[in-house]
Amino acid sequence: TLTGSTANASGVNFTVSGTPAAGDQFVVESGTHQTENILNTLTAAIKALSTPTDGNLVASQKLDAALGSALGNIASSIDQASTARSAGGARQLAATAQGTTNDLLKGNNTVEQGTYVNADIVEATTRLTLQKTMLDASQQVFVQLSKLNLFSQL
Repeated sequence: TLTGSTANASGVNFTVSGTPAAGDQFVVESGTHQTENILNTLTAAIKALSTPTDGNLVASQKLDAALGSALGNIASSIDQASTARSAGGARQLAATAQGTTNDLLKGNNTVEQGTYVNADIVEATTRLTLQKTMLDASQQVFVQLSKLNLFSQL
């Protein structure tokens, strides 16, 4: 609505100045891009391009608006496709890295399994007994050293 020199469109006020001339128009549109899928966008653009404008100012403005909206939607679709492609690439990289880690672990597990399966039971028992004896001896030394302090010498 136009009241004096102020135009109101959907709650937004615009101040208009100057003397209007014949054919002057004031068009307020909201952006419609990023709200449709790409196929609907292309269908709307084809429909707009198929509609004749032949000197009709309103039809020309509708064509401009439809093409502007289509370009915005297409740009948004390209951005979304790039984002999806990047996310897919990141997932692929993570999966490849995990596969490499799994292969390394599998190799390590095979080596360790071979160590236990092919172990000589007598040799393993002897080594375990030796290690236990060494551990017991080092614990006894630690206990004896921890009892020593300056006050026990006085």
